[in-house]
Amino acid sequence: MILEIVIGSLGVMMVLSIAQQFIGWDIFKYLLNIAAFVFVISGILEIIILIPNVIEYVLNLDSVFKVAIVTGVISIAGVVYSAYMKRVEYLSEKRKDAYLEFVNFMYELMIINPNMAMNDIVKNINKFQASILLWGSSSVISAWKVFKQNNIDNPQDTGRTLHFVEILINAMRKDLGVNKVKENEIIEIITKVNRTIE
Repeated sequence: MILEIVIGSLGVMMVLSIAQQFIGWDIFKYLLNIAAFVFVISGILEIIILIPNVIEYVLNLDSVFKVAIVTGVISIAGVVYSAYMKRVEYLSEKRKDAYLEFVNFMYELMIINPNMAMNDIVKNINKFQASILLWGSSSVISAWKVFKQNNIDNPQDTGRTLHFVEILINAMRKDLGVNKVKENEIIEIITKVNRTIE
C-alpha cells in the first residue's frame, strides 16, 4: 500500500511538472498545495490503518524484542523531548532579554527620567522593536503593535498608554511562563512609585 502511494505521488508530481508548462504559476501553486494536502491525508490514513497490524506484530514478538522496541521508543522520545526543551530554553532566554530591556526602558522613561530626549526614546523603541520582531511570540508582537498605534493616535493620553503597557507586559509574562497580573496592578505599581519619587 505504501509503495502504491509513493508511486502515485511520483506520478502526480510528474503530471504537475508537465502541467506547469501550460498554466500560470499561481494556478500551479494552488494545485501543488491541493496535491500536498491529499498526500498528507493519505499518509495519516495509511498510518491509522497500519497501527493495529503493528501492535499485533509487536505483541507476537519475543520478550527480548519487545524490551528492545520499548527501550528504543523511550530513547527516541527522550532525545526529541530534550531537543524541544533546549529550543524552548533558548527562545525563553532571548525573549527574556528583549522583554527586560523594554521594562527597564519604560521604568526609566516613566519614573527615573520622564523628560528623556525624543531621540533617546526613539532609539530605545527601535532597539526593542528589532528584538521583539525577531524573538517575540505572536501575542507579544500583537500587543506591541497595539501599544505603538495608541502612542501614535493618543500621544498625550497617559492613562491609555499605561493600560496598553500593562497588556504588553502581561503578554510578555505569559510568553515566559509567568502568571498574568491582575488588571491595573502593574499600573498601580508604576504610578505609586512615580508619586513616591516625586
